[in-house]
Amino acid sequence: MAIVSSVFTGGVQSPEIGQLLESTFIKNVLPMRDYQELGIDLRTGINWKLELGTISSRRGLLKTDTGCSPTYTSTGAAIADRSITLTKLMVRDEQCANAFYNSMYEKALGKGIQIKNLVGTELEAVVFAIIADNLRLDNLQLAFFGDTAASSDQLTPFDGFFKLFTNQLPAAQLLTTGSLSATGSAITAIRAVYNARSNYAAALRPDEMRILMTRSVWDAYVRDTTTNASTYNNSVALERLFTDPNGNAYFAGIPIIVLPDWDVTIANLLTVSGVPTNPDRILLTSVNNLVVGTDVEGDDNRLTMDFDPRTDSNLIKANYKLGVQFKYPEYIVYSR
Repeated sequence: MAIVSSVFTGGVQSPEIGQLLESTFIKNVLPMRDYQELGIDLRTGINWKLELGTISSRRGLLKTDTGCSPTYTSTGAAIADRSITLTKLMVRDEQCANAFYNSMYEKALGKGIQIKNLVGTELEAVVFAIIADNLRLDNLQLAFFGDTAASSDQLTPFDGFFKLFTNQLPAAQLLTTGSLSATGSAITAIRAVYNARSNYAAALRPDEMRILMTRSVWDAYVRDTTTNASTYNNSVALERLFTDPNGNAYFAGIPIIVLPDWDVTIANLLTVSGVPTNPDRILLTSVNNLVVGTDVEGDDNRLTMDFDPRTDSNLIKANYKLGVQFKYPEYIVYSR
């Protein structure tokens, strides 16, 4: 479903029903990146739990052939067990048709005694489009920021990637970003993430990796690569910031993806006494190393709408399961 928001572009004062979605909605100012672009492996159709068996890299197996009765090396411990356990989520929302009266959408309301019933109308599709967009934002917010110990109930269904990283990554791959106020600090922070990758990650091609970051880090990075200072000048920009004709950015050949949704979540849900918690975050990961699991065909179930004539309300609902996991810790560096 297209990403839309309820922003009227003008030019259609009395739209025909078929023009509603096409003529009156534009893309959201925070468009959702798809899972493939983020390098996330989306697993669908999981009933409850998905077992992810991984194999740690083993070395030193080859020995000189000593003839009869050789000594065998045990490799059983090389197999590690990781799994995704899905959590049941729900959507319960209410839409009153009265909100569409005296607006450009009134013409699309039904007629007769069921005028407030939106089921089967174009307005049902409009409402679903808006809610589906919100669900995609909420799903990825949970995927990264989920924390069963969080103070906000929007984050408590399950532990997301950041909580898993904090609990399970080696100390050398968990960094502190630090202040980005000084010129050059963002380049230093990103370089620190790049340098902290393991030898296994370094063996991958740049296009097999992704660097995800908050907008706060990106803005400081742009500052660093466009400031003519004695230490961080345009030569650093030419060395570190590469863009293709479409404006996509890279660090040492690794695609950079900026996620302002992370900044929004931190500002709205992770700010204590006016101070954001770890507002500047950088994540380096290999493609398809992060896994999002769900029991349905996409990352959210099909929305349904019922009409309650007693309250003249349109009730929207959906139920689905969601969970996250990562496969190989050696392909991740997290700075916060």
